[in-house]
Amino acid sequence: MKNKTNEEIWKSITGYENCYQVSNFGRVKSIMRTVIDKSNRIHMIHERIIKSYKDRNLIRVTLYKNGNHRTYSINRLVAEAFILNSKNYKYVKNIDNNIYNNNVNNLKWTNENIITHYSFPKRKVKNLNTNEIFNSLTSAAKKYDLYPQNIWMVCNNRKKQAGGFCWSYI
Repeated sequence: MKNKTNEEIWKSITGYENCYQVSNFGRVKSIMRTVIDKSNRIHMIHERIIKSYKDRNLIRVTLYKNGNHRTYSINRLVAEAFILNSKNYKYVKNIDNNIYNNNVNNLKWTNENIITHYSFPKRKVKNLNTNEIFNSLTSAAKKYDLYPQNIWMVCNNRKKQAGGFCWSYI
């Protein structure tokens, strides 16, 4: 459901009902509630907008529940709450390629090929363990059932290995 008006609409985040909500403008807020911590102390959580941060070319928030935390990309939270995914696509794309614009009208569900095309440079990559050369991160990732971003991180010296292999750009 895309809203063409200027009205901000809030919906509960699946798995975090009565804790957090996401808006069609791409904001996330905590809902006022009472929680008991691990020491059995009672705390009042006040309603507030959750601060987001940039991580791996996405804007993310960290949500807490039952003493555990998990990080989510805001564009995915907005899409899951407001956009029908009838083709069961796995990824969410910011139409204008601006990761800070997570308004529902700027998002769409997409398949891996489209998102990979926009996310990674089209460069040849080499598996240094097997000396195999691939035309792209995506083709290497598919062969070894890996995420392309993990190979990218190795090629950019952010990780030592992906899938037990060393990688480099050619």
